[in-house]
Amino acid sequence: MEDSEDEIDMYIFSADYLFVVAEEAMEVTKYYASGIEGESLIATKNNIHVANERLKMDYTRLREAKIIFLEKYWD
Repeated sequence: MEDSEDEIDMYIFSADYLFVVAEEAMEVTKYYASGIEGESLIATKNNIHVANERLKMDYTRLREAKIIFLEKYWD
């Protein structure tokens, strides 16, 4: 909301992927989940779980495509 003076602090779980194809580098950012600062601990843990599950699906696709990558998850 453009004219709103209230700000909401948020967090976003995202991953940056850098691919090199035919000697050309391309970067892709993918968003996995988001939340609001100050939400309950359970809500935050659920968002982390959702983000990690979505990340696992992408890692499976990358492995199947025989793409080498560093596997990391959110704590």
